[in-house]
Parts: sequence; structure tokens; C-alpha cells
Amino acid sequence: MRPLLTMGLSLTVLLSPAALVQAQGIEELFQGVAARAAGDYATAEAIWRQVLRLDPNNALAYCNLGLVLVEQSRFEEAEEAFREAVRLDPDNANVYYTILGAVLAEQSRFEEAEAASRETIRLDFDNDYAYYHNLGAVLIGQNRFEEEEVASREAIRLDPDNSATYYQNLGFSLVGQSRFEEALAAFREAIRLDPDNVDTYYYLGLVLAEQSRFEEAAAAFHEAVRIDPSNAGFYYSLEAVLAEQSRLKEVEVASREAIRLDPNNASAYYDLGMALARQSRFEEVTRQSRLEEATTAFREAVRLDPNNADTHFGLGMVMVEQSRFEEAEVAIREGIRLDPNNITANLSLQVVLAEQSRLEEVEVTSPVPAAPRLISIGRNLAPVLDRQSLFEEAEVAIREGIRLDPNNTDTHFSLGVVLAGQSLFEEAEVAIHEAIRLDPNNASAHYSLGVMLARQSRFEAAAAAFHEAFRLGIPRP
Repeated sequence: MRPLLTMGLSLTVLLSPAALVQAQGIEELFQGVAARAAGDYATAEAIWRQVLRLDPNNALAYCNLGLVLVEQSRFEEAEEAFREAVRLDPDNANVYYTILGAVLAEQSRFEEAEAASRETIRLDFDNDYAYYHNLGAVLIGQNRFEEEEVASREAIRLDPDNSATYYQNLGFSLVGQSRFEEALAAFREAIRLDPDNVDTYYYLGLVLAEQSRFEEAAAAFHEAVRIDPSNAGFYYSLEAVLAEQSRLKEVEVASREAIRLDPNNASAYYDLGMALARQSRFEEVTRQSRLEEATTAFREAVRLDPNNADTHFGLGMVMVEQSRFEEAEVAIREGIRLDPNNITANLSLQVVLAEQSRLEEVEVTSPVPAAPRLISIGRNLAPVLDRQSLFEEAEVAIREGIRLDPNNTDTHFSLGVVLAGQSLFEEAEVAIHEAIRLDPNNASAHYSLGVMLARQSRFEAAAAAFHEAFRLGIPRP
């Protein structure tokens, strides 16, 4: 799961009439506030610096300058501005300390942030709920989740009418204690109180995804995308949970949108490549064009993140699908160089070598111990032997794999494919049924069963198998 804590700054300064009079130019003061509100931070910064040149002892101007610097992520400069505000206006130091604590937390300086937050209560800060809120956020940063829970619950008690953010922090603290159901309840309450807070939907989706509740997670991420369609990260999270449900067309759409918003996101290109490659297996008409698109996506992922073994491996696999075995070998070997102990990559290299009739090299390519290697070689080389009409050798290899590991779904599935290749449909059906017994949610096994039944003219049973495959995620033709 991606990090849950993105600590937001609640930076609001109440301007009293006396404070307004302190400004050298009231018009300039309001211009600075307006520029910041409009997102023109450079102009706002220039205005507040001009006010300070005219009135270097104006604490309010330092505070507003600090706020503008925070908006630009210039936290060290912002800290200096807030500390100067504290020095110049100690009577209102509680306000500045509250903001300063948030700025320090944003720099992961949690002990200092905690000290600043506690200073607000020492100064008899009237809005003690804000103190508990800021303190809670700081405690999260230090993984002090039980203390944070206490702080958030106290903030909720003191300020129930504005408690959406407090419930969000409470959710973080409960996640940190692995109390996921309570955390979900806290996030849902935050959404009820503030239904337009996009971050809460995002956090809710992350927790649901962590619990493998992918359909609910997708709904939460969809809502985040609806509220803020310009955030590439939301689309990336959405595509990840859609992929878990084999909703490949939707993964493709979400990946393309993530790439449009963030063209340098290597992971989005990888996910797009995987979605296109997987769709190509079920869409004969568009198979080659999808594989070519997948190749392009994987190459871009490799360009953006050349040290990611998975991207090289993905490129290799899509080359295998196109029977471009020499290029596949190059890509897979690079993946193995980056991750020498990647068992899947080593086994895939065996298949590629076998496809090039370099069987004598197969045994020395894998770091897998002997027994697991025999199982995997049988399963991975079977399709190669199948294509060479060496069905008996393939069947022997796979049956030995089943003897050594009788609970491996993939091995039973591979046996069914090889038996079907010999037109031994009844035996193939038994093997596929065993694969389905071991993994009832294996969509490919249900689809293959449908194909075998259809070849035997058992169309009613075939239709039921196809229906189950479609339900589990195989795209409809």
C-alpha cells in the first residue's frame, strides 16, 4: 500500500481590526490576501515582502509571508517567517506556533513539531481542539498511533461540528494499529461530514485495497477521480484495483488517463502494457495491434525506469506473445541481471530458450532448487513441446510436476491444455476441473473448459463455463 499519511496544513489566520491597522498599506494587505487566494503565490510573496520593507516589525505580514512560502513548499523559509512572527507578537504566539508546528511536521521534524503544538496549549490557546488536531497529525508522523487516537477523539469531542478532518486523522491512527474496520468507519464518517474531501475517498480506497476489497476500493477511487479528475495518482490507484479484478478495458482507460496527466509515470505505462497484453489473448481481431501497443508501453516504462526488473520482464513477455524470442531473451536477461533471484523471470527464460531449440541451456538458467525446477520446467516447457507435436514428452513432464506438487493449479491447467492438444478431451476436462477445484476463481480455466466442451458439441455446458469465465473477468468478445 502506498503511504497513508499526507499531512495537510490547516493554515488560517484570523485578522483582527487591530492587526489590519498595523499594516503599512491596508490596500496592499488585501492585495496579498487576494493573490494568495487566487493561487498567484509569486505575486502574494512580492506584496508581503513589500509590506515588510515598509514595516519590518509587522508580525501579521511575516505570518502571511510564511503561508505563501508554505504554498510553494519552501518550508525552511516559511519556518523563519513564522518564528519572526512569534518574536514580534508574543501575545498571539499561540496562533503562530500552531502553524509552525504544521510546517515542521511537513519537514518530518516531528519532535520539534510536537513541541510547537504543545506550546500552543501552554499559552492558553482558546481553540484547544486545533491543538489536539495538530498534535494528532504530528503523532502519526512518529507512528505513535495510540496517542494519536486519544488526541483525535479529544478533538472530535471538543469540536464536533468541524470534525471531518479529525475523523480522517482518527482513521490513520486506527490503520496504524491494524484496526481496519474501525478505520473504515472513521473514514466513512469523515466523508459523511465532508463529502467533497477527495483525500478521504483516496485513503478509504487504500485501506479497502489493503484488505483485498477491490470492488469497494474501485468505487472509492472512482469518487476521488470524479472530484479531482486532474490527479494522476488517483487514476494510478484506480487502475491497480481494477487490474486485481481483471477489468482490463477499464484498466486500459485509467492507465491512459494517468499517462496523459503524468507522462513520466513508468508504472502507468507498465500497467497499460499488461492490460493490453492480457486483452490480446481474448481478442483475436485486434490481437496484433494490442500487442504492438503493449510493446510500445513497456518500452516507455523501461525508458523511464531502466532499473525496474519487472518492466524488462513485462517487455520480454509481450515479445514472447509475438514469437520475437531473441528480443524477448534480451529483455528477460536484463530483468534477471537486475533481479537474479526472480524465479518467474528465470523460468520464462527457460521457455524462450526452448522456443529457440536451445534446450541444452535450459537447466543452467534457473536458481530454483531441483524439485521446484522440475515442476516449473514441466509446466513452462509443455507449451513448447506441444507446438512441436511432442505431446507425450509434454504430458510426462507435467504429470511428474503434478506428482511432486499435486495442489498446483497451473500444472493441472497445463495438463488439460496438452491433453486437449491430443484431442483427449475427456481427460483434458478432468484436468481442467481439478484446476478449477483448486482455484474456483481462475477465469482462464473456466474459459478453457468452455472451449473443450464446445469442441465436444456440449454447448449448454460450454455456455455455462463461458458465462463463469466472463463473470470472473475474461473480456467478452
